[in-house]
Amino acid sequence: MRDTELAEAFLSNAYGFLKADLASLAISLELGLKSYLLHRGYADEWNSHHIRHDLRMAYDIAVEEEFGGVTPALEALIDAFSPIYSELHLDRCLLAAEAPLIMIAREATCSMLDEISAAIHQ
Repeated sequence: MRDTELAEAFLSNAYGFLKADLASLAISLELGLKSYLLHRGYADEWNSHHIRHDLRMAYDIAVEEEFGGVTPALEALIDAFSPIYSELHLDRCLLAAEAPLIMIAREATCSMLDEISAAIHQ
């Protein structure tokens, strides 16, 4: 069963983390992907237990569930953040930050959230 209300709440929170630092963008990615999975019928409890903070797993499942926002930039962002974020080493996200990277990461994250929003509100 889809939980549209909870998916919308996760998505709203994801947009709220679209800030100018990589740690916030990593959180936004997680919330956005989990929002999409909620929309596709994955329970919050299942996400919390199985995905936890694994961006790669969340992304791969979203793609299997026909997520249409796949881009090379998003794929690269997931590859870069997933090993750091899954262990909650947000300080490493901040240490790796450079202005151009932050701009690219923010654009890729925003594009992903917009695609998820469109899917939820079809």
